[in-house]
Amino acid sequence: MARRVAAFAAAINMGNGAWSAPDPLACTLRVIAEEMSMPFVSFTRPDDAPVAINVREILKFYPVPADGAQKGALAIGTRISFRNGEHQDVKEYQGEVERRLTEAGV
Repeated sequence: MARRVAAFAAAINMGNGAWSAPDPLACTLRVIAEEMSMPFVSFTRPDDAPVAINVREILKFYPVPADGAQKGALAIGTRISFRNGEHQDVKEYQGEVERRLTEAGV
Protein backbone atom coordinates (compact mmCIF):
# COMPACT_ATOMS: atom_id res chain seq x y z
CA MET A 1 0.00 0.00 0.00
CA ALA A 2 2.83 2.40 0.83
CA ARG A 3 4.27 1.86 -2.65
CA ARG A 4 0.95 2.80 -4.24
CA VAL A 5 0.70 5.95 -2.17
CA ALA A 6 4.27 6.99 -2.96
CA ALA A 7 3.82 6.35 -6.68
CA PHE A 8 0.54 8.20 -6.71
CA ALA A 9 2.11 11.16 -4.89
CA ALA A 10 5.02 11.22 -7.33
CA ALA A 11 2.62 11.10 -10.27
CA ILE A 12 0.66 14.14 -9.16
CA ASN A 13 3.50 16.23 -7.67
CA MET A 14 4.29 19.09 -10.04
CA GLY A 15 7.88 19.29 -8.77
CA ASN A 16 7.64 22.85 -7.43
CA GLY A 17 5.69 22.04 -4.30
CA ALA A 18 2.35 22.47 -6.05
CA TRP A 19 0.06 19.51 -6.44
CA SER A 20 -2.11 18.77 -9.40
CA ALA A 21 -4.36 15.79 -9.95
CA PRO A 22 -5.53 15.95 -13.55
CA ASP A 23 -6.62 12.30 -13.47
CA PRO A 24 -5.94 10.63 -10.12
CA LEU A 25 -7.96 7.55 -11.05
CA ALA A 26 -5.75 6.90 -14.07
CA CYS A 27 -2.62 7.30 -11.92
CA THR A 28 -3.97 4.90 -9.31
CA LEU A 29 -5.00 2.31 -11.90
CA ARG A 30 -1.56 2.45 -13.53
CA VAL A 31 0.17 1.84 -10.20
CA ILE A 32 -2.13 -1.07 -9.37
CA ALA A 33 -1.58 -2.62 -12.81
CA GLU A 34 2.20 -2.40 -12.37
CA GLU A 35 2.00 -4.13 -8.99
CA MET A 36 -0.28 -6.88 -10.27
CA SER A 37 1.96 -7.82 -13.21
CA MET A 38 4.03 -10.52 -11.54
CA PRO A 39 5.76 -12.84 -13.98
CA PHE A 40 5.69 -16.48 -12.88
CA VAL A 41 7.76 -19.35 -14.29
CA SER A 42 6.86 -23.03 -13.88
CA PHE A 43 9.35 -25.68 -12.77
CA THR A 44 9.19 -29.25 -11.42
CA ARG A 45 9.62 -29.99 -7.72
CA PRO A 46 11.54 -33.10 -6.53
CA ASP A 47 8.22 -34.97 -6.07
CA ASP A 48 7.30 -34.27 -9.74
CA ALA A 49 4.67 -31.68 -8.78
CA PRO A 50 4.67 -28.44 -10.75
CA VAL A 51 5.61 -25.24 -8.95
CA ALA A 52 5.11 -21.65 -10.17
CA ILE A 53 7.73 -19.19 -8.98
CA ASN A 54 7.41 -15.41 -8.92
CA VAL A 55 10.57 -14.30 -10.71
CA ARG A 56 10.67 -11.01 -8.79
CA GLU A 57 11.34 -12.93 -5.57
CA ILE A 58 14.37 -14.87 -6.90
CA LEU A 59 17.67 -13.86 -5.36
CA LYS A 60 19.93 -16.43 -7.06
CA PHE A 61 19.99 -19.97 -8.44
CA TYR A 62 22.74 -22.58 -8.49
CA PRO A 63 23.18 -26.37 -8.74
CA VAL A 64 21.72 -28.34 -5.84
CA PRO A 65 24.57 -29.18 -3.44
CA ALA A 66 25.39 -32.89 -3.80
CA ASP A 67 26.77 -33.32 -0.28
CA GLY A 68 27.26 -31.56 3.02
CA ALA A 69 24.81 -29.77 5.27
CA GLN A 70 23.04 -28.08 2.33
CA LYS A 71 22.43 -31.36 0.43
CA GLY A 72 19.03 -31.40 -1.18
CA ALA A 73 16.48 -34.07 -2.08
CA LEU A 74 17.82 -34.13 -5.64
CA ALA A 75 21.19 -35.45 -6.79
CA ILE A 76 21.00 -33.26 -9.89
CA GLY A 77 18.93 -30.11 -10.30
CA THR A 78 18.87 -26.44 -9.39
CA ARG A 79 18.29 -24.66 -6.10
CA ILE A 80 16.44 -21.36 -6.39
CA SER A 81 16.94 -19.01 -3.43
CA PHE A 82 14.44 -16.29 -2.62
CA ARG A 83 14.66 -12.86 -0.99
CA ASN A 84 13.00 -14.13 2.18
CA GLY A 85 15.79 -16.69 2.79
CA GLU A 86 13.79 -19.73 1.66
CA HIS A 87 14.74 -21.93 -1.29
CA GLN A 88 13.12 -24.36 -3.71
CA ASP A 89 14.90 -27.28 -5.36
CA VAL A 90 13.72 -28.04 -8.91
CA LYS A 91 14.53 -30.88 -11.29
CA GLU A 92 15.51 -28.62 -14.17
CA TYR A 93 19.21 -28.09 -14.81
CA GLN A 94 20.71 -24.66 -14.18
CA GLY A 95 20.88 -23.87 -17.92
CA GLU A 96 17.18 -24.61 -18.34
CA VAL A 97 16.30 -22.46 -15.32
CA GLU A 98 18.36 -19.61 -16.75
CA ARG A 99 16.68 -19.98 -20.16
CA ARG A 100 13.17 -19.86 -18.68
CA LEU A 101 13.99 -16.85 -16.52
CA THR A 102 15.47 -15.07 -19.54
CA GLU A 103 12.30 -15.76 -21.52
CA ALA A 104 10.28 -14.29 -18.65
CA GLY A 105 12.29 -11.08 -18.93
CA VAL A 106 14.47 -11.39 -15.87
